[in-house]
Amino acid sequence: MEDLRSFFNLTVTKGRLPYPNETDFILVDESIYLDNRVFLGKYLPVKALYISSRVEYLKVIGVSSSFLGIRGASLFSGAALPLEKLQEMISRKGYVSHILVKIEEGYSLDTVRNELKKIFPVANIVQQKDIFEAIMKVLKVIESVLMAITLIGLLVAALGVMNTMTMTAREHIREIGIMKAVGADSTHILVIFLTEAFLMSVIGGILGIIVGYIEAHFVKLLLLKMGLMMDIPIFFVPEIGALGLFVAISISLLSAFYPSWSAAKIRPLEALRYE
Repeated sequence: MEDLRSFFNLTVTKGRLPYPNETDFILVDESIYLDNRVFLGKYLPVKALYISSRVEYLKVIGVSSSFLGIRGASLFSGAALPLEKLQEMISRKGYVSHILVKIEEGYSLDTVRNELKKIFPVANIVQQKDIFEAIMKVLKVIESVLMAITLIGLLVAALGVMNTMTMTAREHIREIGIMKAVGADSTHILVIFLTEAFLMSVIGGILGIIVGYIEAHFVKLLLLKMGLMMDIPIFFVPEIGALGLFVAISISLLSAFYPSWSAAKIRPLEALRYE
């Protein structure tokens, strides 16, 4: 069992590693342990999604803070159970889908890869760096898509604010005329409308941050229920929240400036004649 600990760089924080010849067990990582309120000694229902409908109840014997050498808040949420038990669950005795190879110091990675290719000519041999490069490419694509969606959202928000302030100005033209007739100048009117736009943006920005944070948790739960084997950490970063609020206020004020300025420049007689 020490081989299991050293190969996977396991750090068991609760419980223990499996005993020799132990069969009906499962070792979970901390994300599963916390998210599902699992406790040591509990029998968890385990099922191979999309492969078999068979359910096995395996005893939780330990909790690890790391899998596949990734410590702390692992990107990959996972669990370990006996290979023979999993093969039995999917009715494929002797079947292996992946083999992890750890190279000792002093050996060439390319040499080992070539030797493995000779032994398993049809196997697809992937290095750890290839996996991370693929992940980074996917993340860059996702980042680009999210940036495009954000820009479109900002444009729609700007048009919405401009339309709202234009309608608000039209609805209050007579009030504007009365205020200017009793001594208010264009600057006063402009400040009133920009203050309204500012309050709208602050309230909308704060609500957007709260709703976005809540929706992120719902999306995470949905992905986990769909079988995504990844623990997606969700953090609230005050600096990013403040930046988002600043952008919301800036877009709102810029979009509201033209209709507010147009309303502020209207002459009192024209405003009082407006129906």
